Amino acid sequence: MSKQKFISYLLPVIIWTAFVSILHYNWYYNLIWLWLGSIVGSLLLQTDHLVYLIWQRPNELTSVRFKSLWQQKRYKEAFLMVIQTVPERTRLSFHNVLFQVVFIPFSLLVLTSTGNQFGVGMVMSLFLCLLVEQITLVLNNRYQELTTRFFWPVQKQFTIETQKWYVVIMVFVFVLLNYFLL
Repeated sequence: MSKQKFISYLLPVIIWTAFVSILHYNWYYNLIWLWLGSIVGSLLLQTDHLVYLIWQRPNELTSVRFKSLWQQKRYKEAFLMVIQTVPERTRLSFHNVLFQVVFIPFSLLVLTSTGNQFGVGMVMSLFLCLLVEQITLVLNNRYQELTTRFFWPVQKQFTIETQKWYVVIMVFVFVLLNYFLL
């Protein structure tokens, strides 16, 4: 993954965190925790790929190659290989609609019952990263990939219209969750 791709992955999180920082927070130390939580949350979502390679599908070719590179202490190459093979992994634990729906009440709980800015940033950036991936697939008319990557745990075929509505509803939920920050 090039630096440009990495920045484009983090860009929505950075924009959201800056927006929330400007609208709500005083420029004190707790702002640092919000920013750190946002970065950690977006990166935490990507650990899903490591879980997949190490525990879910340890016998796949990519998993074997990753473990081999890791054992040879070629960490940079191992992570680059993981990043380059992201499209191969479609059944990830966090990247699916069931996780996202269950994550909504958890997010609401974190936002309403804690003053921990690290947790707030982490939860909201994780939700935002999932949402950005889904929006990108919808805007590029890649509905089959959206189905394969996010709707796989549901044993029902969804129409394109239903998928669009799901993404619109998740955007609305994200905006609603932001209401609790202000």
